[in-house]
Amino acid sequence: MQLSQAKIGQPMIFVARIKNERDNVLLQQSDVVSIEYTAYLLSSLSGFRKERIPGHQGIVVPISSTIYDECQTNVHLWTLDQIGYNFCHSPDISIFSLFPQYGRYEVCYSISLNSANPIQLHFLVDVE
Repeated sequence: MQLSQAKIGQPMIFVARIKNERDNVLLQQSDVVSIEYTAYLLSSLSGFRKERIPGHQGIVVPISSTIYDECQTNVHLWTLDQIGYNFCHSPDISIFSLFPQYGRYEVCYSISLNSANPIQLHFLVDVE
């Protein structure tokens, strides 16, 4: 899990390269039944807690604009290697901020598949 940086109220784009566990090839749109995400503020002040962020709980994400059948290589979004990413999503913050206060956040995606267990993607973000 990679740690990213953001500012309060700032939009965020999450990218990843996801391969199918069965045959180690890129996940395809046709493999996916649904995608949803939930965002949490993490707190360790009085024991570890996860607080759900209002407006970012169990949000359904469109498959066609999130999963790519071929890797994308936008150098502004992906700097890890030359291969690229096939998952890209920016949560809508037009009504509810994704990062309403300072702290560490976890954004969790659940990708339900046709013929395998769901894929869980987790992104950590420090907000300053």
